[in-house]
Amino acid sequence: MSASPKPKVIACGQRQIQTKSGNKFPAFLVRCGESDHRYFWRSKRDFLVLNRATVHSFPKKAFAKLSDQAQNNGSWVRPDDDEAPFGGYCKLVGDHDVSDNIIERNFNPNMKKSLLQLDEFLLKASTASKETISDNDGSGNDSTTKAWNAFCKPEHTNYLADSSNSINNLKTHTPTAARLGQYFASNDNARLVIRKLIELLERDNESNTNGSLVFVEPSCGDGRIISELLNATKQLKANNIKIVGFDIDPTAIERAKANLSGNEVALECKDFLSLTRRDLLSAISSTSLTIPEEETSSRKRRRVNDDNGKVIVLGGPPYTPKPLPQQFILHSIQQLKAEIVVFILPERCKKDAYQLQQTLNNTTNEASRKWIYSNTELENIDFSFEQSTIQQPSVLQCWYQM
Repeated sequence: MSASPKPKVIACGQRQIQTKSGNKFPAFLVRCGESDHRYFWRSKRDFLVLNRATVHSFPKKAFAKLSDQAQNNGSWVRPDDDEAPFGGYCKLVGDHDVSDNIIERNFNPNMKKSLLQLDEFLLKASTASKETISDNDGSGNDSTTKAWNAFCKPEHTNYLADSSNSINNLKTHTPTAARLGQYFASNDNARLVIRKLIELLERDNESNTNGSLVFVEPSCGDGRIISELLNATKQLKANNIKIVGFDIDPTAIERAKANLSGNEVALECKDFLSLTRRDLLSAISSTSLTIPEEETSSRKRRRVNDDNGKVIVLGGPPYTPKPLPQQFILHSIQQLKAEIVVFILPERCKKDAYQLQQTLNNTTNEASRKWIYSNTELENIDFSFEQSTIQQPSVLQCWYQM
C-alpha cells in the first residue's frame, strides 16, 4: 500500500481573506495529505490555531515571506515535484524543464526554503496527530488530533472573499494559458456540441434501452459545455446520467465548481491523458441524475454502480501546436472505451482525421463496427481567451461506430 501524500502548501494569493474592516490578505492553498484531491484555502489564523494545539514552532518569518510575495508581487504556485498536484502540467505542455515555468507561476527560487519550512510544520503536526491516536485509545479525542482534524476540515477557511470577487476573476497567467491551449468555446458552440451529441445518441438504437450514460469533459475549463449539457438532460433517453469534468488547471476547476455549484457533477484537477477507466468509474461513483424517486434504494445502488454505462466524451481539447487533439481522441476511445466523441478542434485537425480513423479501425476488436468521423466547419469561430474574444478557425469533429 502506498503511503499517504504528505501535507504541503501548494499556492498562495489566488484566493484572499477579507477582514471585517474590508482589508484583504492572501490565503494559502494547502493539501492536507489525506487524499491527492483534498485541497483547501487556509488563513494565517488557521496556522496559528494549529500551532497552539500541537506545540510546534510556527515559522512566522517563512510564512510572512511567502505571504508578502503574494501580496506585493502577485499570486504564486509552487514548482512541480513528484508529489505536487501540478505534476501533469509539464507533461501536457511537453516541457519537463520546471525552471522555464517558474516565472509563469510567479515563484521566486528564494522562496523555496520558506516553503519547505512551512511544509515541515504541517508534516510535524500531521505526524503528531497520528502518534497521539496510536498512543491513546484510537478515538482521536486528544487536542492535537482535534486541531489537525479542524485544520483539515473539508471546507475552505472563514472570511474568504466572495467568489464573485475572487474565483471567477481568477485567470491563469497569460503565457501559461496560451501554452495550455485555453481557448474556451462560445456559448453558441457549446450548445452546438450538445445538439450534435443528442443527434448521434438518437441515431444509435441502443440509446433507447434507458440505460446509463456517462459524459466526460476532458478539459472542462469554466464548465460552460457541461452547463449546456445539464440544460439538455431532459432530452436524453436514459434513466441514469453521470457527468464528470477534468482539467489540468486548478484555477479552471475552481471556476467550474463555482459555476456548476448545486449540480450533480464530479470535477477533478487531473491530466486527462493519465486517466484510466478505473479512475473514471471512481470519479463518477457518487454522481447520478434523473433517477426516478419511486425506485427502491437497492435498485438505485445497482444502477449507480453499473460499470457498463455508455461513455460519451465531449468538449474541446487544448488548442496547442502539439498533436494533443489526436491523443485525446485515441485516449477516449482506446482507454476509456468511449462510444461517441464530440470535440471542437482546430481546423488543421481535419486533415489528420483519416489517418486516425485507419489507426482506430486497425486496432479495434469489433470487426463488425467501424469508426466513422465527420467534420463540420464552425460558422462562429469566436473563443474566449483570458478576458478577450479571439477568432480561431475550427471544426466540430464527431466520432462514432457504424
